[in-house]
Amino acid sequence: DFSPESLKTLSYWFERFVRTNVWSLPENEWQELLYKKKNSMSSIEICNNKFVTSKSTSLIFDVSIYWGEVLLQELGDRQWEQNMKTSKNDMFYGYMIIPVIPTTKFNCPAYPWAHIRVMSCKVLYTNNFEEEGLYKFYLQKLNYFKEKLLAVENK
Repeated sequence: DFSPESLKTLSYWFERFVRTNVWSLPENEWQELLYKKKNSMSSIEICNNKFVTSKSTSLIFDVSIYWGEVLLQELGDRQWEQNMKTSKNDMFYGYMIIPVIPTTKFNCPAYPWAHIRVMSCKVLYTNNFEEEGLYKFYLQKLNYFKEKLLAVENK
């Protein structure tokens, strides 16, 4: 329903899902793969000696889109935009973003896919997920954006 509260339930599911959709290798195979990855342009997601499956990568993307849609519901007059206004060397170049404060001087976009991907790797690194993590992160980012918007309005 795109309500902020729906992120609480999604958080619980997401934590369990991310933990169970990885695979590991024995140490010798792990070292060999790291060597190959270092010497190639591989796109394998690696977190804490575990590999995020393609199914996980797809669902991380889906969760990030939902998280972004919840943010859009609250912000109201915003929409998704492809980040093409930055340098091609920018790590977020080409990503779908939510331009919270669209003016150049105060550019302050949300990067839902990057945010949720980092959260999923945190689960793999620490083997825990903050209860209602997606919801709490949403509130944190929303408050940050509202502060930035208020600062722009007061100038």
